[in-house]
Amino acid sequence: MDIRFGKYGIYLQDKRIPFYSGTMHYWRIERALWPEILDKVKAMGFKMIETYIPWGVHEIERGRFDFGETNPSKDIDAFLSLCEEKGFHILVRPGPHINAELTYFGYPERVIEDPRFQARTASGTPAILTVPPKPFPIPSYACDGFYEEVAVWFDAICPIIAKHQYPQGGIIAIQSDNENSYFFKLTPYDVDYSDASVALYRRFLAGKYESIARLNSEYRTRYSSFDEIEPPRDFTAETMEEIPYFLDWAEYKEFYLNYGLKRIADMYRQRGITGIPVYHNLPAAYNVPFNQVRTEEVLDLQGVDLYPHKESYSSTKKACQYIAGTSKFPMIPEFGAGIWAWDKPIMPEDQFFNALTALMHGVKGFNYYMIVERERWLGSPVTRDGRVREPYFEFYRSLLGFLNDSDFASYGAHIDVLLLLERDYDRLDFASRLLSLPFMGPFAGIFADLPGNLLVSERKLGFEDAIAVEKEAWQDAFFEGLTRSHYAFRIGDSESPVEVLQQYRVVVCPAFEFMSEGVQAKLLSYVEGGGTLVMGPRMPRLNEFMQPCSRLAGALGSEFVDIDIVLHTAVPVPVAASMSAQAPAPGTVPSGATAKAQASADISAGIQTQTRQVRVYRIGKGTLIHIPFVPAKSIPAGPGPGSEAPALGVSAAALDPDAGPDECTRTGTGAAGAIVDAIMKAARVDPLVDCDNPDIDFALHIKGDGVDGGGRGIDGRRKLLFTANPTARLRAFSFTPGPALGTARELRPLWPGVGRPVMPVNAPVVPESRGPASGDPTGPVGPIGGTNPSAGTGSTGTGFGTENARLGSGFGSGRFRLELAPYTIQIWEVR
Repeated sequence: MDIRFGKYGIYLQDKRIPFYSGTMHYWRIERALWPEILDKVKAMGFKMIETYIPWGVHEIERGRFDFGETNPSKDIDAFLSLCEEKGFHILVRPGPHINAELTYFGYPERVIEDPRFQARTASGTPAILTVPPKPFPIPSYACDGFYEEVAVWFDAICPIIAKHQYPQGGIIAIQSDNENSYFFKLTPYDVDYSDASVALYRRFLAGKYESIARLNSEYRTRYSSFDEIEPPRDFTAETMEEIPYFLDWAEYKEFYLNYGLKRIADMYRQRGITGIPVYHNLPAAYNVPFNQVRTEEVLDLQGVDLYPHKESYSSTKKACQYIAGTSKFPMIPEFGAGIWAWDKPIMPEDQFFNALTALMHGVKGFNYYMIVERERWLGSPVTRDGRVREPYFEFYRSLLGFLNDSDFASYGAHIDVLLLLERDYDRLDFASRLLSLPFMGPFAGIFADLPGNLLVSERKLGFEDAIAVEKEAWQDAFFEGLTRSHYAFRIGDSESPVEVLQQYRVVVCPAFEFMSEGVQAKLLSYVEGGGTLVMGPRMPRLNEFMQPCSRLAGALGSEFVDIDIVLHTAVPVPVAASMSAQAPAPGTVPSGATAKAQASADISAGIQTQTRQVRVYRIGKGTLIHIPFVPAKSIPAGPGPGSEAPALGVSAAALDPDAGPDECTRTGTGAAGAIVDAIMKAARVDPLVDCDNPDIDFALHIKGDGVDGGGRGIDGRRKLLFTANPTARLRAFSFTPGPALGTARELRPLWPGVGRPVMPVNAPVVPESRGPASGDPTGPVGPIGGTNPSAGTGSTGTGFGTENARLGSGFGSGRFRLELAPYTIQIWEVR
């Protein structure tokens, strides 16, 4: 194949092409307007166009199709030829599912209404998707008869697509289906219980276990054949020994989706579409029943669709970081340029902020859906009659201008830490869901931000913890702590190979009494090779079948360092943190009893102090840090953003024999941030910056291949710094650059964010201790003063004090002061 997806774009015969695309639905626009509208799309800077090809729109009756003979706007061959004449690369999505706010989501009504092809609920009734403009029964992607109908459509459309595929035409990629997700029924026991799906479930079990004897051994059952096994229809587990049955159902739900995607991709290949990659799009979600890593084993690529509002910064960041941490090319196949007509509108300020959020957190390619408007859609830059809608049009022209002029796709993010999602815990979370909430439709927004751990069973099942609840608390605590303390991190998946983990200096992973033997072996290999693994609150001693397995625990040995972390929670009287443990002499490793969690509380002068103990092990060339508690639950949080009281600090000098008593002190980062600071100190990882405002987020991107993951060898390369204010308030802040930024003498604005900073958008905020640089009000931002904050002085009238004492000598000698308006992201060139 002459086309492949790589880390920074799509490569045509090894020539990298930036992946910035926009959607236009040819059949919804008068054919005479196609040339004018395509010219306006090109004027915004887009060199790639994407379109659905809807089965139900083209089919007249089974086996007969209108490709322009009756309705000229349905001439897909002519549209593809016109795009090629205009110089566009093309992405096509022929379904069979396309959604597009079409009635029946692009399927012919005859297929949807045929009971032979319908998915079934746990009670055996047809599964109905309740969505405007008309509810309909959904098809089963396990049904052979359904694929026989799809074949009729593919026999008609694939020859046209093959004619236009690269290199003889402009089509460079094709999508397999669309948002394959049980039609957004994303809870465990909704669908699919059709006869075809139950048969596929049994085939999945037979493929996994190979013999019924092995399944019986792991399940502790006495089945005589796989045909006797019925799928679960509710979460009824009472003991840990019952869990493998439910974990397998969750894994089957992942398998079902990939089965359908692969079968459709194979049908393309069988019909001559062999020279271009096949990709897929997730529907704004990435946990079970989706499996990003396994999907990219059966397809060439998978991205995640996003239609966020600016207030959804945290969830947007998580999705972008996950796809950046798991995909071979992190991209958004549908990035909301507007929204369907029955949802909250996506306004210009949302689109501006969301674009910068995605770029900041690792997205390298996107398709804006819809760049050209159509019925049942609001907020596109070009209307369906060819008019330009300001300010949308100017934003996209500015965005594409920046991306193309700067060659942004060639930058890689500096990343030190991988926050790992452990898939078996996510499968247990999925399997133990107690409610089925709507993912889309008129009432979905009510539940969109409801914490997932409110919906799962809280039964401990014989474990020390309710794992489905506590694993989410662990993940949320470290996400918050890493963010508010300004460390550079990604989100990953335990399904990824160890080679992915080895790109990061630190891997953070939840751990409970059970963990699959494969994941234990992978993590152990990572540590033995020189990585630092942070895990807790338990140490796994069982595998995924609840059988004894101590791959990690057995490697710990008897030599370790016990470390006390003293946390000072928020009070109206600021105090410096105190040293809580005597550091061991350099080069010595004391031994002691088994790990234990200790807690004490002391209220003195309004200060609440708690002590927690962690244990540091040396394994091979690496380090394992075990945290026997969940930070968000065990340690009270400090005051929220904007509080007048100081939040909390942490001191743990024993983490580093060379540390002074205040070197781990931080304020305002919350309990999780304080613990993250202490742990990262042990791992000798610095934050990107030392910033006095935990609400401000940062990301560093560096020119050149091979940068993502670890950020090693970055000296001398061009650097871009993102600063983000994801809150509804004006935020003033100051920061000292960390070692990854090098000797930062000035910040030169490259592209503005949303809103209006205190100074004009193309002018920097001038440090108050200096006038404008060389008298130029549009010059770059320079550092405040020349003192070294790491010396504990910071005496520039900026209010810095002992909170800067944690910095090592690698931090810069000056401090930058900025202000960001609400929901604003600014990109700076670091000089």
